[in-house]
Formats: sequence, C-alpha cells, structure tokens
Amino acid sequence: MSEVERTHDLASSDSLDEAKLSGALEMRYSQDVIYTYVGDILVAVNPYKQLPLYNDTVAKRYMNMIAKATQPPHLYAIADAAYNQMSRNHQPQVSVISGESGAGKTEST
Repeated sequence: MSEVERTHDLASSDSLDEAKLSGALEMRYSQDVIYTYVGDILVAVNPYKQLPLYNDTVAKRYMNMIAKATQPPHLYAIADAAYNQMSRNHQPQVSVISGESGAGKTEST
C-alpha cells in the first residue's frame, strides 16, 4: 500500500495531531491528491490548477458506493452518500462547505 493510500482516512491512524495532519495533507497535495478523509469529514486543499477530477468517468466511480473505502476520497463520495441517505430515509441532508477566501469552496459546489 502506498503512502497516499495509507493516508486516505487520517482518522484510522494510531494518533493524529496538527503536525501529522499537516504533513499528510502536504504529502498528498504534492502528488495532486487534494481530498483526504478525517473520519466522516472530507478535507479539500485547493490545487490552484485544473485537475482531471470532475468528469462523468470519475462521477460514475462514486455512484452507489457500498463503502467509502472502495474509492479514494472525493467530493462525489460525499454527494453520493447524502443522496442515498436522503432516498433511503426520506429525510433532508446537509453538507457544510467551509474555508477561507480562495480555498476552493465555489469549485466544490
């Protein structure tokens, strides 16, 4: 398993502190891997360039996922989970997108 794969979900590590979080995000960012899970939270880092992350082929990989661990972290996984929960439970769902100016929030919506 590669270092990137080992850091798909940082909540699965033995311990997590600010230094480990920052180091993992920096390592993933340097390899154009901008999404990282910390449990049920998806952390996105703005790559400040176009990446081939948003197209029909990628979207189809995240449709009707059995478990989030079957694919790398992605915004589409969060959207798919919310849609499936809404359909199953007939309850509204909400996703919070937060960040500083220029952090990439608009791209995420």
